[in-house]
This record gives sequence, structure tokens and C-alpha cells, in this order.
Amino acid sequence: MNNIGKAIKLDVLSVMPYMTVKNLVVLVALGSFYVLLLKTPIMSVVMTQIFSLMFATYPFMVGDQAGIDPLFKIMGIKSDDVVSGRYLLAFLLIVSMLIVGIVMAALGSILYPSENLTSTLLSSAATMFIVSSLVVFIQYPIFFKMGYLKARTIGMMPFFLIGIAIFAAGRLSFKLQNLVAYVMQHKYIFIFALLAFWCLAFFVSIVLAKKFYRQRDF
Repeated sequence: MNNIGKAIKLDVLSVMPYMTVKNLVVLVALGSFYVLLLKTPIMSVVMTQIFSLMFATYPFMVGDQAGIDPLFKIMGIKSDDVVSGRYLLAFLLIVSMLIVGIVMAALGSILYPSENLTSTLLSSAATMFIVSSLVVFIQYPIFFKMGYLKARTIGMMPFFLIGIAIFAAGRLSFKLQNLVAYVMQHKYIFIFALLAFWCLAFFVSIVLAKKFYRQRDF
């Protein structure tokens, strides 16, 4: 665990120059814009997750540009610890940005009040956590195998899939309503299945990432 902590600390130090006030201003501005545009404070939760996924790729970007990866070996940090540290850091970023999004949504609710704001925020946060972490589960093995510069185009694949899913949901809104109704009738089974799928996706992702990173030469 000590080496995982060292790996996280080194990653955080390497990406700190990118965590600027400018990025924070852009985050708040975009979140506020979409809240006003769509008249729903939940959009702030969505926008903060887009930023969390962007921040989660920074260690790979900096690692390729500045040659950070060989430094892990010099410091005696095993490749498996680097992988575990990156996944843990990604989760911390996702949760941190969710908290920011919830605070922004609570402020946005002053303009657009909702009777079920608390339950809506919690369900939206849980949904976005699952979606964001699944994106990480797809991206990270690719980045660990190929590096950020070679794999950044492939790493955009989850966003295309999400876009296709949103488009399909819009085109099939009637069937989607039936699906939502069915899920609500069997919500505990659905939650269990979703958690099982999430755990499986995480296990497969981190196993592949560790395997690929061990095979990398630096």
C-alpha cells in the first residue's frame, strides 16, 4: 500500500500544473451554462464528470510527454502498484467532481427548484459514478498497453458509445419508458445485476491493465 501511495503522490505532483484556476472557471462556467440552457441543475453533475474523466487521463499524458513511467522503476515502485494507484486516483477524481457537481446543482436549484431534489441528485450521482468508472475501465487498459499518445483516439471510443446510446434512447423513447417501468418493478434485481456487472468490469479491466503494463518497455 505504501508504494501505491507513492505512485499516487507522483501522479498528483505531475498533473498539478494542469489543475489551474482557468480549468476551474471553465468547469463552473460550462456547468452553469448547461443548467441555464436546459433548466435543470442536474446538468452540473454531468459536466463535472466530463472534467473528471479528462483529469483521469492526465497522468498518462504527462507520463508520455515527460517520461514519468521509467521514474516509477527507478523508485522501486512495481508496475502493479502503479496500476492500482491510477485506478484509485481515478475513483478519487470521480468522487471529488461528483461532490463539486452536487454543490453546483444545489445552488442551481435556487433558480430551478425541484420537489425531489435530494433523491434526484443521489440517483444522478450514482448513475454518473457508474458511467464514469465504466469509461475508465475501458480506457485504462488501452492506455497502459499503448501509452496515451498512441491510444488517445481509441480512448475516445467510450464517449462515442455513450453518444450512440443517448441518440438511440432519444429515438426509442417509448420503448425506453417501458424499460424504465420494468426496471422500477424489479429494481432490487436490477441493482444487484448492475453491481455484479460493475465488479466484473473492474476486475477484468484492472487485470488487463496490470498485464499490459508489465509488458511495456521503458
